Amino acid sequence: MGNASNDRLIRFLLAIATTLLVTIGADIQVDAISSHGGVIVHEKSATFPTFFVRDVVVSNTDRHLQNTDTFRNSEPGIAINPLHPNQIVISAFSGAWALADGSPSNSPLWYSKSGGAVWTKVFSIPAPNNVPGVAASPCDQTFDYDRDGNLYGTFLVAPGSPGDCSKLRSTVEEDELGAAIYSGATADPADPAAWKWFLGEGGTAQPSTPPTSPDQPWLIAAPDAGDLASDKIYVAYQAGECEGVDRSIDLRVAAAAATVPPNFPLDEHAGCSNPGPNPGHRAAADPRTGAVYTLYGNPISPCATPELLGGIELEYRLNRSTDGGRTWTFGNQPLGTVVAQACSDQSRDYSFGVPEPGNPAGGVNLLKGGIHALAVDPQEGAVYVVYGVFDDDAERDQLKIVRVTSDGGNVEIGGPVLVSNPADRQAALPAVAVTENGTVGVLYDTADGLVDDSDVPTFSAHLAVSRDQGKTFSDAVILHFRSPVPSDAEARILGDYQQLKAVGNTFYGVFSGNGHDLPVPFNRRTEAIDPIFFKTTVR
Repeated sequence: MGNASNDRLIRFLLAIATTLLVTIGADIQVDAISSHGGVIVHEKSATFPTFFVRDVVVSNTDRHLQNTDTFRNSEPGIAINPLHPNQIVISAFSGAWALADGSPSNSPLWYSKSGGAVWTKVFSIPAPNNVPGVAASPCDQTFDYDRDGNLYGTFLVAPGSPGDCSKLRSTVEEDELGAAIYSGATADPADPAAWKWFLGEGGTAQPSTPPTSPDQPWLIAAPDAGDLASDKIYVAYQAGECEGVDRSIDLRVAAAAATVPPNFPLDEHAGCSNPGPNPGHRAAADPRTGAVYTLYGNPISPCATPELLGGIELEYRLNRSTDGGRTWTFGNQPLGTVVAQACSDQSRDYSFGVPEPGNPAGGVNLLKGGIHALAVDPQEGAVYVVYGVFDDDAERDQLKIVRVTSDGGNVEIGGPVLVSNPADRQAALPAVAVTENGTVGVLYDTADGLVDDSDVPTFSAHLAVSRDQGKTFSDAVILHFRSPVPSDAEARILGDYQQLKAVGNTFYGVFSGNGHDLPVPFNRRTEAIDPIFFKTTVR
């Protein structure tokens, strides 16, 4: 009996120790082995090029979650409460409005109130009221906070089997069957009762956009250009054909006052793309003036790269609204000004992960387009545009950046600067943000080659930082990780995008990574793609 009692006591103490380890993870100094990537340190000393990093599935209030969570968990987004930056929300393909048997469920958020040290998977988003056919959804989703600390989210709804968008192999995304976009808001991300949809007659949730097969909604909160003391909510998306242009893709922006819930009475044309890769409609705002910018890719012709059928010549078009989303023009161009043009491997025939173009082994993330990102300098209003470009000399797909300024109708575009490093590795999935002191940060991934003689690819998530307005960059690897699956040209393990944002002089970001490759004790026991959170302050 004495030995049995001792065993029970030991198990009890181990359980307490494990719980405390997760709970006070922010207070533990951890230096990652160099093969993992950058140095992961105590929260208070995470200054670039060091990072505070957590796998949201592992550093979780549910210490068993890493053994049970089998969702896709890719294509992550992030939102930080400006009033309380320790309150952070991450979204991903992590659940649905239906369980596997079809019974209804709330969809989840990853929520931290400890600055990212500990996370909880909260099933706090109810399905849009009285809307049928939502069992497969939500699909694409992005979030942002307004100045008052209210959280807004936008969701692509598509038909399909229960939870299809969060499965490792999603037929919904492969078939691009988006049916509608719904947007809602909450004052408390952890409380399902606090989530609100805008309701019409009969209590039915109203879509934020017309039901014209939309895709990739991108939500931002920004000052109202007509009343800088209040905010507006914008949702950039793509849907249908441009009026009078066959086989085109219409780029649109819906706008609403920042109220809980938001009602979107305004929906305007902001660009037009030729058929081809996904145009990836992205948005960012100037916090000084309320001007809203959108960026999209417009394919104009095939181009020659070693990747079979992957090369596309793209115009990267930047557009702007200075009147709250009512009208759109930039550089006197109603469809936006071309700020960069480049050949890039991004189409239905290119799978990221190959160590070099034309190598059939290693591809695990089909890139359908959208290899670009934008951000606005909060002090000067300059716009930074990061975009994909195939470099003929290096024979690799790289990422470059341009700085765009405007004075009235005159647009000045700076010379392109290489961001991705090393230059001889395939790069993709960019996100960009600018801190209060004008430091530019670019989050991106590189494909680093195969594991030994296998066809399992490896990746690195990087943060490149510029303190001289994008002229030069210092690069640091956040995490080097292996794909949990071998080469599969149809796989989408990373998704179409990841996000980086800045509050004050701190970058907050999230990327799709293999949590198994984080250092002990913060690593996942099994190999799986999870949302990986990081933050770092720049001096």
